[in-house]
Amino acid sequence: MAVSKIRRCSAWIAAFLLCLLAPRGAIAAAPSPSSAPALPTLTAAQIVARLEARNEERAQELQHFSVQRIYHIDYRGFLGPREAGMVVDADYSPAIGKTFRVVNESGSSALLHNLLHRLLLSEQQAQDDAHRQDTALSAANYEFTLLGCEGNDYVLRVTPRTDNQYLYRGTIWVDAHDFAVSRMEVQPGRNPSFWTHHIRIDQRYARVGEFWLPASNRTVTAVRLGGIANLTIAYQNYVVRGHGDSALRAARAAVHLPAPALRPVSALVD
Repeated sequence: MAVSKIRRCSAWIAAFLLCLLAPRGAIAAAPSPSSAPALPTLTAAQIVARLEARNEERAQELQHFSVQRIYHIDYRGFLGPREAGMVVDADYSPAIGKTFRVVNESGSSALLHNLLHRLLLSEQQAQDDAHRQDTALSAANYEFTLLGCEGNDYVLRVTPRTDNQYLYRGTIWVDAHDFAVSRMEVQPGRNPSFWTHHIRIDQRYARVGEFWLPASNRTVTAVRLGGIANLTIAYQNYVVRGHGDSALRAARAAVHLPAPALRPVSALVD
């Protein structure tokens, strides 16, 4: 029964993650926080306007990328522990969108077929222009509040303007040099299902060639009356091409980031 509850949420999680997994932009190497100069004083509206403009430029520039994703889902609940893993080769081009090929999978067949496979299917189906426009990180869809600065980033709170179930609320970090999102700690703007008590997402981006692309994702879902599901996605072996570029292997090794500093899982069920 608990796995069935997770299954009912899987399509929502996939479409929601699609909003977070869009390619971000180019960025110069950031200095360490101790040597970083003071950031230019900008308002939230000015930061968002530059973010939207640069995102549009980068979307036009990016011609292709491929990456290997490593999924792992761990469920702990009253039916006992279950886990599953999957390795997927993903390709993106503006004309076709994203395509996926499962390379390897292991673990619970219920989690594989009811969640991980459905994540890929739902992500592929949610690539239409209308969905992207309705869920874009933009002033049309969100209210932004500047919280301050951290290292080389502006830190903003985001709040959805509408009741769209795929919008989120929380905190984003925007690089001050190239106005690309480098990190998000968010949760759904509204609870997507009776069966979910809480969903928390920590999404990180990393420099790959001249672009910011997803580097890691951790999604912790508290299933009402059914335990905790912990989904992680790691990314490795990016190959990226922009306008005028030959194929460039920008990262032969895995892109590794520190483990997200999320609240303890037990805090999600308080």
